[in-house]
Amino acid sequence: ILDKVQYFGYKKFDYNLRESEIIWNSLSEIQRRLIRRILIGETVRKEEFAADIDYLIKTGIISNKKQTYTINLPLLTNILLKSSTQSLKLHNHTVWSGEELMTAKFSAKQNHILRLLLENVGKVVSQDQIADNLWDTKDSENKFSVWAIDKFIQRLRLRMKQNLIADKIIAIKTKGYCYQNTTHCIRTEELIIKDGLKFILMENNKDNVYFYNKAFQKKQLRKVLWQSTPKTDKEIIDWIKEVTTAESHYYFSIWKNKKMIGHVGLDRINCLNQSARMGFFLDNPKLWDKFGKTIFSVMINEAKNRFHLQFLSADVAGDEPTQIRILEQLGFKKDLVKKSLLTLELF
Repeated sequence: ILDKVQYFGYKKFDYNLRESEIIWNSLSEIQRRLIRRILIGETVRKEEFAADIDYLIKTGIISNKKQTYTINLPLLTNILLKSSTQSLKLHNHTVWSGEELMTAKFSAKQNHILRLLLENVGKVVSQDQIADNLWDTKDSENKFSVWAIDKFIQRLRLRMKQNLIADKIIAIKTKGYCYQNTTHCIRTEELIIKDGLKFILMENNKDNVYFYNKAFQKKQLRKVLWQSTPKTDKEIIDWIKEVTTAESHYYFSIWKNKKMIGHVGLDRINCLNQSARMGFFLDNPKLWDKFGKTIFSVMINEAKNRFHLQFLSADVAGDEPTQIRILEQLGFKKDLVKKSLLTLELF
């Protein structure tokens, strides 16, 4: 791939992510630094880095139009953003990224809202709070426009991206926004957000019926699903109705990047015996390695802190080794008789 780039240039080929990563890793530190500077709009003087700029132009990785450099390889930009982004932090009431003071990188209002979000990391900052900090809303009849707040946050996200800052601002529908980091779990009555996943209290609607109807038709999933798993439209509708209305059930749909990927929840909740069973499903089994620990941890936390349960069990369909391994890492122990059954003592 590198020979192709050097001989033909970038434009002759449509590179995938892996090939783009090979190209990125092959660049010298100076060349990477130049691409970073181009991405965030800093001035690049050719006389300082003539040989490196000539190489990047010759291979087609960047282009020069009217003394303005642009990056031609979109996936390279994504890799750069992923590898270079830093989180924001608050120090002495000012916004920092790593060791760099970021005050000059944002407008006065953007700094004000960033401070508000960083003072409430992991908590929802309401639309009213944001409006009160952006405008004088006390004497206004309409107070504020939700559309105007959304546009403001949109511009703030863009400025963060331009400065290679990780966008950890999460929109909470009809409620507001919050700044999330990996050590915090955001919680409202209907919603939990942790490590990039959204857990939304499951609803009885057509979208959920469609999701399960489509997911349960996959051949690779049918091999590991319990025989009792609902398969037909009617069975799925009845099951969703049960998990969304029965007092003994407490289920969340799991979302990643605005796409539903599965569910996790508690059923057979018995407050007298202080016990429940954990149910879970992902339509792509490969996602368990990446998200399994987060998914199970959220539900363990709910069992302990919301229902004050003492015992939690999990029955793993198909004896899936990845799910069993993650559950054991979280303290679950295998049943001596039924190997697919694991239990956890919470207190």
